[in-house]
Amino acid sequence: MYTRAGRYEYIIFKLPPELGKSAGLGGWAGCATTTHGVCRVSLPQPNCDAVLAALATPPRSVLRWTPVLCRAYRQIVQFLRGHRRAFALPVDLSGLSDFAVEVLSRLRGIGYGQTCSYRTSPYP
Repeated sequence: MYTRAGRYEYIIFKLPPELGKSAGLGGWAGCATTTHGVCRVSLPQPNCDAVLAALATPPRSVLRWTPVLCRAYRQIVQFLRGHRRAFALPVDLSGLSDFAVEVLSRLRGIGYGQTCSYRTSPYP
């Protein structure tokens, strides 16, 4: 796959069975990275095609487990199991608009389990 920043790689994986039974999070997920970090994540989808559609534009890519993708997989599963509250992964926002980058940077200020709306936003 290619972004404005260059080529990226992705993985698609079946979520552990206990997540579907206990938390209703069964199915498939995926993650895509560039050489700079994670650039896309698809959380639970019913099938691989739905995950690929969320990750791929256009569908030219390399499918392999890179070190960052291995870390992303472990952290996503830990998060869904309730054992992780924050991610420690490099992130590549280079393909996003300035507005999207601003929104994502403000979202980082919302703590785990907290909600925020435009009306009650702590930001000016």
